[in-house]
Amino acid sequence: DNHDNQRGGGSNILTYKSHDLYVMAQAFMLAYSYGIPRVMSSFDFNDYNQGAPANQNDEIISPKINEATQLCENGWVCEHRW
Repeated sequence: DNHDNQRGGGSNILTYKSHDLYVMAQAFMLAYSYGIPRVMSSFDFNDYNQGAPANQNDEIISPKINEATQLCENGWVCEHRW
């Protein structure tokens, strides 16, 4: 997927919102010897036009890694860490 089709590609586009299947697909992509793999990392969104997580001054908030769960926080998904 990419940032464009992730938001408007319909139900036939695999995204981080289908976590388990997305993790398996990334593992396959990295293991299969074809082309140049690219692992995307993005932020959580609920609206097509929603931007990256930002503070009240519209400054983008950096991802924060939860030490206990090793998951991203502050509105980031961080697929590259899976």
